Amino acid sequence: MSDVKDFTEWTRKEFESLPMREAWDKPVLCSGLVILPMRTKHESGYRHITAVAVVSGVPTCKVTLCSDVIHFDGIGGRVEDARASGWNMDVLPVSGLVHFFGPKEMRIGASLSSLEVWRS
Repeated sequence: MSDVKDFTEWTRKEFESLPMREAWDKPVLCSGLVILPMRTKHESGYRHITAVAVVSGVPTCKVTLCSDVIHFDGIGGRVEDARASGWNMDVLPVSGLVHFFGPKEMRIGASLSSLEVWRS
């Protein structure tokens, strides 16, 4: 049995203590992201987002500290093959709650232990 604590057992402070990625402008490949909504606000008025890359079940580094929106599938122009077709995520300024939105409607599945969401 491994002595390494599963990241699902990590505290917020443990995620916050990870280093920032080596280069801010180079893509990072990962199998997952952990989102840390922050209390500070971006000039847009929305809260900052810190995101941590998870590689093979191990949190490795922070990939952003100051974003106000995460654009899934890109916004175009930053990565050569990015298409502005995905969903977005921000953190609401007053409540600090996570908000997903996109260019099209979302279709929400049945209310079960796993909620399915599709692009319409």
